[in-house]
Amino acid sequence: MAVLYAAMFESLILLACLVAGGCVSHGAAEQATPGTSPPSASSFSVYALSRGTGVPERTRQVFQEIRALLEDAQRQGKIVRLQQTRIGLEGETRLCVECSSSAVAQELFEKLRALGKGVELLNVVMETCPER
Repeated sequence: MAVLYAAMFESLILLACLVAGGCVSHGAAEQATPGTSPPSASSFSVYALSRGTGVPERTRQVFQEIRALLEDAQRQGKIVRLQQTRIGLEGETRLCVECSSSAVAQELFEKLRALGKGVELLNVVMETCPER
């Protein structure tokens, strides 16, 4: 039982840190942090988050639709890097996207924001992806 509480506590702390750090805000102007490059208009991230009970089913479905759309764009040469990283204990995930140009990034960003509109705990954020 103590292990379960510890895992839940760690998840809540991680989520609080992400929110406090601006990682899951909808702002377009992000500041560079140690270990990252300055913000670029050619990259953005998609987050699937949780509130302590796992990523909601609808959020997972839309996240997978977004991933498929981005993989197709990558095959077309519009995306130069697509990196998925697990960021929490309950399936929370970040998908970093680096596009071939800022115009492509803006187009995909707007398309994904529209696709995720109203989907609980799904965030599309214009930010620089972490270094490899």
